[in-house]
Parts: sequence; structure tokens; C-alpha cells
Amino acid sequence: MATQIPALGTCLSRMTTSEPAADTIKVLTMHASQGLEFPVVALVGAGRMPAEGEDEREEAKLFYVGATRAPQRLIIGLSGSGPFADRFAA
Repeated sequence: MATQIPALGTCLSRMTTSEPAADTIKVLTMHASQGLEFPVVALVGAGRMPAEGEDEREEAKLFYVGATRAPQRLIIGLSGSGPFADRFAA
């Protein structure tokens, strides 16, 4: 069964109104997601983590924060050849 996603303009207007339970797509950084929960979370770019010059332990903590926002379904995009992608592929 496919779920219809409202138009972007509708999503944006709902996000700025007082409808916190509205069916919308919210785009957040992993930093901003701390303390929040969403039924479905997609972490894109995880295969490129850690970013060049970033501490791997700190990036792992950040990944954990993002991944634990999803009580029902977590989607992880692993394209790339970073250390995280190597660990997930093993």
C-alpha cells in the first residue's frame, strides 16, 4: 500500500502551523533531531561518515543519536567508502 505524500508547500505550511501531528516530511540534521522521535527515519550519507577531519568516535555518537530517533523503521544509505560503510558491509 503506497502512502501519498503531500506537496512540499503543504508540508512547509503544516510545519509552521500548530499541527505537530500532521503527516509531513521533516528534514533535520542529526544534531537537531536529539530528543525527538519519528516513525520512519532515513539516514543518508552514512557511508561517507566520518567526514574528513572529523573524529570517528564523535561521528559514531552522532550516528547513534540519529538512528535512535526511529522506533518503527530506520533506513540507512551506505553509498560511499568511508569507515562506517566498511563496518556495515562486513
